[in-house]
Amino acid sequence: MEKEQEKQIIRQYLNGIYSSQEVKKITESLHHADELGILEDLAAEVWEEAEACSNVPDLNKKQERKAAVLLEKLQPRNYHSWVKRVFYAVTGIAASVLLVIGGISLKQHWDIRHIVMTQVKTGFGEKKELVLPDGSQIVLNACSQLQYPTEFVGNIRDVQLNGEAYFKITSDPQKPFQVQTAAFQIEVLGTEFNVKSYPHDQIQSVEVEEGKVQVKLPEDRIRLKKQEQIYLNRQSGEYSKLKRCENKVAEWRKGSLHFHQTPLADVARELERRYNCRISFREGQSFDNLISGEHDNQDLETILESLHYICGINYEKENENIILYK
Repeated sequence: MEKEQEKQIIRQYLNGIYSSQEVKKITESLHHADELGILEDLAAEVWEEAEACSNVPDLNKKQERKAAVLLEKLQPRNYHSWVKRVFYAVTGIAASVLLVIGGISLKQHWDIRHIVMTQVKTGFGEKKELVLPDGSQIVLNACSQLQYPTEFVGNIRDVQLNGEAYFKITSDPQKPFQVQTAAFQIEVLGTEFNVKSYPHDQIQSVEVEEGKVQVKLPEDRIRLKKQEQIYLNRQSGEYSKLKRCENKVAEWRKGSLHFHQTPLADVARELERRYNCRISFREGQSFDNLISGEHDNQDLETILESLHYICGINYEKENENIILYK
């Protein structure tokens, strides 16, 4: 009997039949509904009603009009903030019923609508370690940003990366993990890998330390396993898949730098992020140097001297700025 009463209250909610005095009662019903499994039952009933209707498009239109009327009723009123929050929840339920007609779970959509996102950033020369809600461990490199939900809802664990990070992912075959970047998407189950995808860098990369990943490019899919990496040139669209002989993935965590056929402009940006400096090129000069090599925990002056020795690139300091020239 209690469940039927709760359903009736929620149905009145959807039909736009309520008053400001009833808001508190409706709020309690919404909190109680999930515990009793009412949302799933109501979703099933709405689905059956939709199937029994001979003209489904008309039903959709009626539901859409119902949601529109509900919105119209809500917007002009100036209730207290807690009342407004309840009203927005009502609108979410009305929209959810439309989605149930299309075959989407009411409760799942309700959960997804209420995901709270967390954003972690690092500054120049800074690294951060964090643990995601599923227990996965992340190390975020300098000048990077990671966005993820406070709780993974649905069938995918999805995060967005802008910059560089090392991932140690907790295995969950029923809920794959995805990393979204501006250049590509990475799909994994449980593994350890490094992603470098700074928006202004020409070269983007993925390196696998343990397990396997799949890198989804705009026109291709590349599978990588232990000790394999892919380097993507965003300017030309070309990529190369390589295998390392040594286990040196994400050496930046230990303070080292690694470059593989990296344009000098990307090297300069990497040094800026690491050493919190400003590097520019002398006006009127162009550089097409590709830099390869490793530098273990060296200071900026030593690395600049190394560039001069290997590539013949000179440098000079003007206050806080470093200027590279031929």
